Amino acid sequence: MNKLLALSIGSISLIAGKLKIMGGINYFRKHQQITLNDKTILITGGTDGIGWETAKKLSKAKSVIVAGRNVERIKSQLFNYTNIQYMYLDLNDLNNVQQFCQEFKKRHEKLDILINNAGVFNLELKYTQQGFEQNFGVNYLSPFLLTYNLLDHIPNEYESRIIFVASRAHTDSPSQVDFNYYLNQEPIPYSCHKIYAISKLANIYETSSFANHLKDTNIKVYTLHPGVVRTHMLSQFKFNKFFTPMIWYFTKTPEQGSVTSTFLATQPNNQLKNGYYYKDCYPKYLKSDNNILFDNTIKVLQKLGYIK
Repeated sequence: MNKLLALSIGSISLIAGKLKIMGGINYFRKHQQITLNDKTILITGGTDGIGWETAKKLSKAKSVIVAGRNVERIKSQLFNYTNIQYMYLDLNDLNNVQQFCQEFKKRHEKLDILINNAGVFNLELKYTQQGFEQNFGVNYLSPFLLTYNLLDHIPNEYESRIIFVASRAHTDSPSQVDFNYYLNQEPIPYSCHKIYAISKLANIYETSSFANHLKDTNIKVYTLHPGVVRTHMLSQFKFNKFFTPMIWYFTKTPEQGSVTSTFLATQPNNQLKNGYYYKDCYPKYLKSDNNILFDNTIKVLQKLGYIK
């Protein structure tokens, strides 16, 4: 009897734990949603993984643009979604980001919802086309330029918003980070998790800074942790097959990982907390560096000629 009771309690605990990892009650809960049929939505890194799952969930919108580098990966999937379009975007190259913004404005009269979803986690040191450390360049600097250059295309309306997909990993960054090392391309000892964590902390700071920058408008800004998701980013780690059940248990599918992104894209802005970091659809906190990184990034991008 005691063994049966222990087995039952253990099974219930495992199931409850897995449900919590999947996103808890919010994975199953229905939320109030804004009307999407008049909205234009841009999702970076939208050709697979979390980005593509988010695009499918938002496909009731007037137009969903998925932006990324892998046109072959997305081609076959677009046939089933007539209002999802593809545009080429290489966040490894600031010149291409600049060109993308110009082309986007030519094709689309407005941008209601911007989801900066794309990101990298490099096991080895790599650089962008302009010589920035690649985690920092792709995860932070290029999305910053993309967002800043598209601000004048986002209507000053109550449901306009900008979303940055960050990560819980930002909590693993050092307590004091001098981002000028990364902005000024200083040589830095490479630790893959540390540098990734710093790039995601930069996402958190740019969220609160853009929210402050837009405080006199109706445009809101949010960031989120999607969970540890079984995507191409995770697959680069060569786990022993012995750990496969554990990997399954402690991670989310891309569909589960898209829940909070979709929530922040569709929940009425007046029910969300501007500038906040969200996890499993719950606001956790607002983290600010008093716009220091924002201001220094503007200076670097001005010096490079990407913004005026």
